[in-house]
Amino acid sequence: MMIAGEFGMALFLGGIVVCQYFNWPLPILVCMIGMIVIYQCTLGSYFFVYVSQVGTESQNSVAVFTLWLIVLILSLTTGLMIESIGIIGTFGVFTAATLLGGFYFSCAMKSTEGLSSSDCKQSYWPVEYRQSG
Repeated sequence: MMIAGEFGMALFLGGIVVCQYFNWPLPILVCMIGMIVIYQCTLGSYFFVYVSQVGTESQNSVAVFTLWLIVLILSLTTGLMIESIGIIGTFGVFTAATLLGGFYFSCAMKSTEGLSSSDCKQSYWPVEYRQSG
């Protein structure tokens, strides 16, 4: 679900770049709304579910802190990016980062379907450190 969300968001972010290039205001709005809807239906809510499945409480704290730190950095730098490289460049960077995230998720993310709670928590541990049970 998160992988599909990443690629769906990248599609709409790329659509914003194309629509801005051709100066199509209404499709830009549609692409922005589409990206927000996909984010909320996939990554926006599923992140917290997935992190709580695979991590301990302290790992969850680090993951959520990192998420909000990145949100803060993006909110502080987006305006500067738009001023320096323009809207097309800014959303091009966002598209590329989202695509990279999608490919990373495709390679590194593990499914937790059918696993017990302890197996989920150990899914990212090296095999030699996993405990059965």
